[in-house]
Amino acid sequence: MSASLRSRCLSRVAWSVAGISAASLAAGCASVEAPPAEAPASVADPAPRSAPDDGDLGGLVPEGAETLLEVDVAALRASAWSRGLVARPDAERVARAVEQGFDEIGDVDRALFAVSEGAAGPATLLVAQGRFSPARLAAALGAGWVASTWRGSPMWTQAPARGAEAVALVTPRTLLRGEPAAVRAAIDCAWGLAADARRSAVGELRRELAAAAGDRAALVAASVVTEAMRRRVADEFVLPAGLTRVGARLDLGAALRLDVLGLLATPREAAETARNLQSTLRDLRARRALAAFGITPFLSAVAVAPQGRRVRLQLVLPEDQREDLAARLTAIVDAIRARPVVPEAGK
Repeated sequence: MSASLRSRCLSRVAWSVAGISAASLAAGCASVEAPPAEAPASVADPAPRSAPDDGDLGGLVPEGAETLLEVDVAALRASAWSRGLVARPDAERVARAVEQGFDEIGDVDRALFAVSEGAAGPATLLVAQGRFSPARLAAALGAGWVASTWRGSPMWTQAPARGAEAVALVTPRTLLRGEPAAVRAAIDCAWGLAADARRSAVGELRRELAAAAGDRAALVAASVVTEAMRRRVADEFVLPAGLTRVGARLDLGAALRLDVLGLLATPREAAETARNLQSTLRDLRARRALAAFGITPFLSAVAVAPQGRRVRLQLVLPEDQREDLAARLTAIVDAIRARPVVPEAGK
């Protein structure tokens, strides 16, 4: 997979999560209210350190990211809700492991995708924590990559003729992948030499969602809604005009719980958005394709509630629905994998 294609795919994942969260913005019991976001001052100003700090993955994301998507891969492997899906290495995943020098499921425990919109389009920085072998990485990257170091961390950069991408191990357990300037800036953040994304609006929302009651979340997604984001998802999602921030949290305990939060400019826009989303849910429940896969009953558990300038969505599925949902999702995944690949025009 080329660097540009990989970057587009990773960006697509993060943009899609943000867009789905915004389009889903609807189920939230009014009795469920997350604690207020921490003040920016709760994150210390950057100061030089004697060693890189990778304790918080968000602290390795340079300031300026608009979307943060954090996944607890270890929780996905362990949860009865998800392990049946992630435990099945298909041919594509095996090929990616050979190409990139690690298995994105088996070798990674936590991952954060940070998306920034630039003049050339979205750029994605991957911050992954787990088990990585420098020798395996070097062998996988091959001769087209140049080995170097940045602040003592091993780093590999693609030759200019092949694209602009870099891989680095900021510490033995934490891998970075993205544009070379972003990877170097992330290492600078780890050393306290540059501002990170935690003090930004998207960082505040990430902290709020991560701090909500319950066990450690399996997934946290947070986005600042910019005009660039609106243009990027316009073909798939029509975002509410007053939507400024959107986020989601997924918990996989005994029950499955999905919380989605949207912040709008005014309470009136929040109420209107909630009405529109309730209408969207009714339409989804009536779709034959979803009914054919047995998904419609699960949509009945989704609720929408405006709360001032916020719209909240909540979906809670009890433990006794787990096997049924897993079977439905497996059928969908298998159907997608079975679809023939249509070649692009001219190829």
